[in-house]
Amino acid sequence: MKNSFSEVKLFQVKPDKLIEFETLITTIADEQKQQMGCIDIKYVKRFFTIDGVESGEPP
Repeated sequence: MKNSFSEVKLFQVKPDKLIEFETLITTIADEQKQQMGCIDIKYVKRFFTIDGVESGEPP
């Protein structure tokens, strides 16, 4: 895969907006997969936050 790249984005979602976000991100992923040049889209759910974590410290 010459000339390919990876992009990483972190989204921190308020607990009361989680269902709304997961519905929206599913729609977004479907639309992104249809874009010219897209090879694959993956979203991974993490169960911890980065609030209050100092640089170099584990979350």
